[in-house]
Amino acid sequence: MKNEWLYIITIVCVFSFIIFSGQASSAETVQGNPHISALKQISITGQFVKTAHGYIIRGQTPRNVFEILNPDPGVLDALVAAGRTVLVEARIVLGDHIKIQKIDDKVYP
Repeated sequence: MKNEWLYIITIVCVFSFIIFSGQASSAETVQGNPHISALKQISITGQFVKTAHGYIIRGQTPRNVFEILNPDPGVLDALVAAGRTVLVEARIVLGDHIKIQKIDDKVYP
């Protein structure tokens, strides 16, 4: 009976060690990574659309709709009117909410 409990406790300890050591190493990789901001960068190919609540990008690549958190009507109204597809470099803030950094390799104000 003692050997069975010792065996079960050993298995639980080893299993716990494996699980927690894997989580710790992945957490260290993310926290220690100096390029973590690159994980929040996204390139979107799509078209700008003006809505009642602001501006969005109707993405073709990736296929998604992104809400713009830093709209500049002076720039975006011209792109909405043109209706052309552009390449947008942006930073993901939360979910599908983005802040534009570049449009067609031009720095966004």
